[in-house]
Formats: sequence, structure tokens, C-alpha cells
Amino acid sequence: MKRALKIFSVIFLVLIVAVGGLAFWQRNNIVSFVASIRYSSDELAQKIESNKKAVEKEVEAYTGKAGVIRDFTHDEEEQIRRGEISVEEAISRITGGDQKTAEQSSGATPPSGDVTLPGQSTIADDEDELSKGINEHISEMYVLKATFISALGDLERQVIAEYKALPPEKRKSAQQAIATKYLGEISALESECDQKVNTVLASLEKHIRAYEGDLGIIKIIRNAYEDEKVLKKSYYINQYKQYK
Repeated sequence: MKRALKIFSVIFLVLIVAVGGLAFWQRNNIVSFVASIRYSSDELAQKIESNKKAVEKEVEAYTGKAGVIRDFTHDEEEQIRRGEISVEEAISRITGGDQKTAEQSSGATPPSGDVTLPGQSTIADDEDELSKGINEHISEMYVLKATFISALGDLERQVIAEYKALPPEKRKSAQQAIATKYLGEISALESECDQKVNTVLASLEKHIRAYEGDLGIIKIIRNAYEDEKVLKKSYYINQYKQYK
């Protein structure tokens, strides 16, 4: 297991460095690299968990009595990445098997953006609909994250298989070539996820405006998404350093 992790970590770091080389001015790449040096993998895993809990607490202020759907734990995300649980199983864990969310997760498509406009409903009804819609959008964010992590795990196994298929004496020299080959795929995955997140947040904004709600949650969710990407990259870089 450690050997397999080491193989992927070597290549994953090359991928990250390659991405950083193309756009090293990006703040998240710089911060990820610095954090990977400053903290151990255990400390980074703890930071990921702490960040999740802090975000959940902030979001609770916007979901009222409905509460907030919990995020995946770091361990659950690692299970998704390793292929030990499917996206559908992961979503079921945090939603309690809610049928509507399960249907959304099967295609990992963002909400349509259609909203039920407040009509003759009471203030309490409007607040319930507002909170319900917020939670539906948050669960769709989790679907996107699980889908992306699962795809990254599939790519990891593909990279490892190709690497291990090479004669041992050619593996080290082939690392850069393999990284270059898969660079486009990993960049496309992240770009696709970013675009879908933007679509979900635009739909959420439309929903909140329909009920004249507080748009502050949009910034919270967007910042949480960007922060977690930084921490995840730091974690994987640190894994390389640990097992090399």
C-alpha cells in the first residue's frame, strides 16, 4: 500500500509542479506548496477537518430549523478516492439516503436554477423553502466534490498501472513523460469542477434572491471551496515527501 502511494505521490507531485509551472502566479498553488512544507500530513488532515467544521457552523446561520447537511469527513473522502465507496454511497451517508439527492448524484448535474417563487405563502413557509433550497444546493456541491475526488482516484489508479507496467529501470526516467501525458486530464477535471461550482452558486444566488434572503452564504461556500482545494493539494504534496 505504501509503495503504491509512493508511486502515485511521485507522479502527483510532478503533475502539481507542472500545473504550477503553467500558472505559478495563482495564489492557491503558492499557498499549497508553502503549507506542505510547514505542516505534516496529520496536521494538514486536521486542518481539513477543522475547516469543514468551521464552514458548517457558519452555514448553519443560513439554514434555520432545517439545519445543514454535513460534509464528508477527510477519511470518507479518502475512501472515495481509493474507490472503497462509490459517489452514491458517500452521498447516502451524509443525506440519510434522501431520494432526491440520490437522483441528483447519479448524474452529478447541477440544479436547473428553477425556483419556487414566494406567492401567498406565510413568512414561515418562505423561510422553510429558503432553507430547503440552500441545503439542496449544498448537497449538490458535495455531489460535485465526491465526483471529482472519485475521478481523481480513477486517474491515480490509471497512472499507477501505466507506471508499474514499465520495466523497473525505465520508471524513474518516465515520470515526467507520464506526468505530461496526464496533465491535460487533471487540469480539465479541475476546470470542469470549477465551472459546475459556478453554475450551482449562480442557481443558489437566484434562489436566495427570490426569497430576499442573505447572500452572504455565497461567499462562505465559494471561499470554503477554494480553501479546501489549497489544503488538499498541500496534503498530497506532503504525502509525497513522507513516502519518498
